[in-house]
This record gives sequence, C-alpha cells and structure tokens, in this order.
Amino acid sequence: FWNAAIDYLQMTIVPWDEKATLPPNRKYIFACHPHGIHCTPLCLFHCKGTPFDIRFPGICENKLSGLAASIVFKLPGVREFFLSTPYIDASRSVAEA
Repeated sequence: FWNAAIDYLQMTIVPWDEKATLPPNRKYIFACHPHGIHCTPLCLFHCKGTPFDIRFPGICENKLSGLAASIVFKLPGVREFFLSTPYIDASRSVAEA
C-alpha cells in the first residue's frame, strides 16, 4: 500500500541549504498541510527509499510517528488502519511520552 502511495504522491525535497543535514540521533517535528483526519504525506516521510530518506538518511525507518485524533483509535476498522501505520494518539499524555 505505502509503495503505491509513494508513487502516486510525489515529493520534492527543497532543503534550506545545499549542505543541509538532519542528524538521525535527534528528534524533529514535521508538519504537513493539508491534513484532516489522515495525514497521507506522512508515508512519504516514513518509508525507506523516498526522496526524503535519500536526502536525509537515517531519519526514516521506524523512528517517525504521526499524531492522529483520539477518536480514530475508537472506531472499528478505522482503528486497525491507523494501528497499521506510524500513527499514535494525539492526546497530550501519549504525545509527550
């Protein structure tokens, strides 16, 4: 599924500097807009082999998590989809952990 999404939702990386790097041992916050209930572009940051992973190696893999509204983890079917993706509950107690 994610490979098809990556092919369909293309990404262009425009770093703030030609020599810009993101050390993989630090924490980062990425914002995606528009988002709504599902931030589809998150898969472009999460999957290996994407332009983001090539430009900033070591950030992807299983290190990224997206925040989703608490309600999506309470809806049957929708809950399973979000649990299969790199999303966590956006409630303060979970997000700060």
